Amino acid sequence: MRDKKIGTRPLELDALLYGGVKAFALISGQLRDSESAKIIIKALPNILDKINENDFPFIGKILRSGDVVLWKKDPMTHKGIKTKRHYP
Repeated sequence: MRDKKIGTRPLELDALLYGGVKAFALISGQLRDSESAKIIIKALPNILDKINENDFPFIGKILRSGDVVLWKKDPMTHKGIKTKRHYP
């Protein structure tokens, strides 16, 4: 996914984590599709390493340099919001 502001939407982050996914977000902002593709291709070895090294769920950030940073592993607790599904 390509989402510069992913860190500003905690409910969306938690939905991904509760879904038990390994997700990666390209956070470099307004890039043409061809630029995004080049960054993702450059980051692919790092993405595969993170997938193999870490358990579900997590969200990683893909940086413009092609580096991949593991970012979120645990959902936050939100007051007044009940969740129906919990991962182990």
